[in-house]
Amino acid sequence: MARGLWLVLWLSLAYFTLTPANRAPQAINGMISGMESGNPGWLAALDRGAASQVSGQGNAASVVLAVALILIAVGVYLPSPGAKGILVLAIVVALVIWVFREAFGMIMAWGGDRPQLRLPLMLLALSYWPLKATEGKAA
Repeated sequence: MARGLWLVLWLSLAYFTLTPANRAPQAINGMISGMESGNPGWLAALDRGAASQVSGQGNAASVVLAVALILIAVGVYLPSPGAKGILVLAIVVALVIWVFREAFGMIMAWGGDRPQLRLPLMLLALSYWPLKATEGKAA
């Protein structure tokens, strides 16, 4: 049951990543560059750099992200070593989105108070970490 919920969650994220609004040439660039205002200079510089990397590449960036999200979705069904690798990927993807798309939930900007969903996603990924006693057993 837990693996099924994991699958639905991450496949849903992949689906929304592939919607037309997110695949537009400047969509991801606009999301990232919109985080600059109000953030400390170092974080705004990170946002500018990331935004320039995906400028005009909305479709390609969305497809790459969707593929990663799909791998994460099905990864918990892999044997333990593969599942651990996919869970690390889940944490890295959530961290990258939290930093570049959500600017740490704008908590460093004046008045920002939203940690967003990515931090809980990282913790959720850790809760799926295969334990030695349960390796190979269905969750």
